[in-house]
Amino acid sequence: MESGGAPGYAHGSPDSASLHPGYKTASTDIELVHERLKLAKSDYEVRYEKK
Repeated sequence: MESGGAPGYAHGSPDSASLHPGYKTASTDIELVHERLKLAKSDYEVRYEKK
């Protein structure tokens, strides 16, 4: 397996700008995704906490 980055990409995953030039993600959407990921991480830690 390659070291670092996403599988299939030699130097990590490509950034959004190279995949979709001219498109930007709204900062409110970024904040929503960030919040949802924090909640998912918290739920995961509670559910799969090592005992």
